[in-house]
Amino acid sequence: MKRIVTLALLLTAGLTAHAQGHLFDLSDVDSNGWLWFDTQEKIDKYIGDDKLIKMVPAQWQEEVEPDVWENPVNTVSPETVGAGTDGYLPGFGDNGEPVGVNPKRGAITLAPANPYTSFNGGGVLMHMPSCYYLSFYMSAEIQIRPSIKGGHGTLETVDCANIKSFTFLKYASAGQCSWEVQDIVNLSEFCLKQETPVTAWFQNGNASQNYMYLHGIKALVYGVGTGVNETFADNEINIAQTGRFITLSQTADITVYNTCGAQVLSLRGEVADLQSLGAGVYIVQARANGAVATQRVLLQ
Repeated sequence: MKRIVTLALLLTAGLTAHAQGHLFDLSDVDSNGWLWFDTQEKIDKYIGDDKLIKMVPAQWQEEVEPDVWENPVNTVSPETVGAGTDGYLPGFGDNGEPVGVNPKRGAITLAPANPYTSFNGGGVLMHMPSCYYLSFYMSAEIQIRPSIKGGHGTLETVDCANIKSFTFLKYASAGQCSWEVQDIVNLSEFCLKQETPVTAWFQNGNASQNYMYLHGIKALVYGVGTGVNETFADNEINIAQTGRFITLSQTADITVYNTCGAQVLSLRGEVADLQSLGAGVYIVQARANGAVATQRVLLQ
């Protein structure tokens, strides 16, 4: 049975036959799909140990007091101002002229790396139910070298494999740039663009002790995301809910996600028992014989 697919995003020609949705709520992204860290409400909603965006401190230690060593940590604030398009923080140059043109306000300030090694600065870790598109918007004053790591499934940083590093210089990209990472393939032929759960770890990997300002993230997922307004499917798998049980029209691989995109249940069959889950809204995705169906369910 076919149903009309309703997306807030217009899909252009050449995209995959499967529908895509926003990972973040539509009310929180701009008209181009970017989530900017410019309000405390969005920061509280998406950033935290139990949230979609998890902050990862630098992977090295500094002496903050005599014989007291700590990992440098990231900070986040809607008031943080990053580098302008000219590569300077807002202020005045030696000639008295204003510098720091068109800076963005609101950012995760990623801790610097150790100058004697690389790829050990602060970062953010994202556990995604799938990945169709993923891009990061950043700024910096001088040279930084962000990296993207990841892998299949829900991983901790220690299990993530390196995918790619990206050298970002002052004046190259004019102090601000975005970096699309979903299609980059590493030496093991892995890329983040997957229809199954993936982990993405974006890290400040410079070797010159510079802070990096992460201003925004744009993320699309396969099937349904938290930004899709309605239940939809375009295939021959029917999903029905009766209380805390989900029944399918055929045997399929069933995956259940919470609204933060984290997988909470996975099984194969025609019936899924959701009695172990807490009350709230969940996303049920079923896959069988090349068909995909996705539906929101409310558990009370």
